Amino acid sequence: MNANFQSAYAFVMKAEGGFNADPLGGNTNFGITQSTYDGFRAKLGLMPLPVKDISQSEVEVIYYTLYWGLGHCDELSTKVSVIHFNTCVNCGVGEAVVLLQKALGVTPTTGFFGPKTLAAAQGAEESTTVTNYISKLKEYYTELKSYGGDYAKDYNGWINRCNALQTWVNSL
Repeated sequence: MNANFQSAYAFVMKAEGGFNADPLGGNTNFGITQSTYDGFRAKLGLMPLPVKDISQSEVEVIYYTLYWGLGHCDELSTKVSVIHFNTCVNCGVGEAVVLLQKALGVTPTTGFFGPKTLAAAQGAEESTTVTNYISKLKEYYTELKSYGGDYAKDYNGWINRCNALQTWVNSL
């Protein structure tokens, strides 16, 4: 696992915190849902365990395989890879790819990371992509806020996370 992943992982671990028993969203630990943990253990032929008992090594493997790898983060520049990984974790890989495509001006936005997205990412100026990506992420959270309910309740936390993410990548 490379230095870009380690930096991105450190940010996400700081942002996600520990165990959360949410009556609406279900149990999560370090940002990993019970269903994600169950699927991970099942693929390894292991019995389910409560996500509350997840080990740090399992957390790291899940983040590396299900978010970093599926998000194609290794194919992005350092700062963009950190933002993209965070977005894969917080919004899901498909939505993260859509937001990356919007930040890069790729049309149509398909949520599929293919050659067109890769070429756009590799040809883009990193600082411009960072600014655009954070902006698109904030727009996405603002749209979610308009739906009300838990989305509105979580909005300030999401925006604070975006601001912390901006600070984090600026320090790289």
